[in-house]
Amino acid sequence: YKMDNADNGPKYQAEAYAFWKTIEAYAAPYTDNACYNMQSHTMGWVGSYDNTSCDDFAWYENASMGGPNSGTFTGCYNMVSHTVAEGVDQAQCEGGFSNDYFYANYGATSMNNILDLQDASVLGTSYDVTAWLQPVWDHYGITAEEIGSYS
Repeated sequence: YKMDNADNGPKYQAEAYAFWKTIEAYAAPYTDNACYNMQSHTMGWVGSYDNTSCDDFAWYENASMGGPNSGTFTGCYNMVSHTVAEGVDQAQCEGGFSNDYFYANYGATSMNNILDLQDASVLGTSYDVTAWLQPVWDHYGITAEEIGSYS
């Protein structure tokens, strides 16, 4: 929560901006597109897939998702993008997603917006960017322990 610091917030924002610009080329492809769920008011990631994939979220109950040792899965899953929509129940999964609420480059755009050094309104405010970066960490096999915490 370094950006909450009134005296040093701009410094930390500049550091975060420099870091983001360094990794953006590697990270952005894994945060690029998302579908907004109008019932849960959360995002469902679809990777680099287009808006039509927003209609492919479906609820699965004790579904076998792979080989004999994969176990079962219950939740909201997209068979096109092979992503899980976190934090939604069955009704929200089945009725909340639509290709009308597709956001291209959502994760990267969100990061760029909060790190915009010309926008004074974002100074002095911390943001939890975990949701935007989690797909990147998953892709590269980075764990929560390796990321650490400032809280």
